[in-house]
Amino acid sequence: MNQKNTELQDPQIIQNPEDFDIKLFVKKLFHDKAELYKYLPAILLIVSILVVYIGIVNSHIKKHKHVQELKEQNEELRSELISLQTKLMTQSKQSQVYSQLRHTGLQENRKPPFKIVKPKK
Repeated sequence: MNQKNTELQDPQIIQNPEDFDIKLFVKKLFHDKAELYKYLPAILLIVSILVVYIGIVNSHIKKHKHVQELKEQNEELRSELISLQTKLMTQSKQSQVYSQLRHTGLQENRKPPFKIVKPKK
């Protein structure tokens, strides 16, 4: 029973994770240089992982925004393509071509096409 009382009084041993006080830990960590050097590799590892994580998240957000911009641009170009295709279809009708070329002096051919036959020798 004496052993349990000494364990509870010893600040080095934490029996319950809810009893852990981060402020006390940080004060002790910066007060005692030996404790700081003891946890320094773990702290540096965590900080480096956090820096890499923040960089990855930032690049992902930039790429996501770029993809959204490209999707919007794709939709605009698709709608422009459709409008140009319909305009071309209306302008390529025979009546439209004739009305556009009337002022040049060209006239519509009323004769049917004929086959050119090369005589055999």
